[in-house]
Amino acid sequence: MDQLYNQLLNKETLILAFIVVIGTFFVRRIVETAVPSCKDIAKNGDSKYKTKFGLWWNSVILYAIPVILGAAVAIWAYKASVLPGEFKTTPGAAMWGAVVGWCSSFLYKVARKFLKKKTGVDLTPGPADPTKKDSDPPKKREDDEDDGEAPESENKTGDKEKEK
Repeated sequence: MDQLYNQLLNKETLILAFIVVIGTFFVRRIVETAVPSCKDIAKNGDSKYKTKFGLWWNSVILYAIPVILGAAVAIWAYKASVLPGEFKTTPGAAMWGAVVGWCSSFLYKVARKFLKKKTGVDLTPGPADPTKKDSDPPKKREDDEDDGEAPESENKTGDKEKEK
């Protein structure tokens, strides 16, 4: 068991995990900037997403990127002979990389949610639209009232009066 911990918790594994997190961030940023509709949520309709690609992007592809990226980097590291431990085959290196990729994305999500809950800081990528700012206040809905008074309505004659 100690050998397993030594193999999983060494500097090469941590480097691979950081490569996966950073690589996934950039892939996500590039795709969501190039195809903004992939993250748009439909306002009214049967589907949660406006496009089929948006559904696939958010339900499948975003979860597969860290696993695939981890396996690809591990295979490259295996061929370059920089992997830790006793990896003797390409499939073994790919499996190690896929597991590290999945674990790194899972731990990133857990850490992100924990930080957001405790500090209010959100680590998710900001808007891909450069005209939008992260600090923009949410848009006011029509039915929101700031003054604390009852909303006005029109009576049958067209005059406005306070609702009681």
